[in-house]
Amino acid sequence: MKSFKTLALLALFTLPQAGSALSADFPTTDPLLFKALFSNQQISAEWIEPAARTELTPFMLRNIARDLQKQGGSYSAAQKTARGWLLQFDKGEVRARIIRSKSGYLIGVFFSDIE
Repeated sequence: MKSFKTLALLALFTLPQAGSALSADFPTTDPLLFKALFSNQQISAEWIEPAARTELTPFMLRNIARDLQKQGGSYSAAQKTARGWLLQFDKGEVRARIIRSKSGYLIGVFFSDIE
């Protein structure tokens, strides 16, 4: 049976049209944890709520790619799946869930492993 455990919050950012930054109590990215995340070839995540299902914009993809490249990953492609977005990298693949507040702010992008 697959169980999901959140490993890291890789990015906190808002939509371009949002007027101000959103403060949230989420953990920051731990580089050691990130390396552990990429040591697996298959990483997946679940959506937390139907309201979180949203389109991943080029702006969001650029931010995700930039943050991952800072940690040694290399972004190559993205594909929408039934569970979220499958992001492909030179060190494997990750599935991302996009978390939005009710007011439309993008709260973060979580990546989880499969146990």
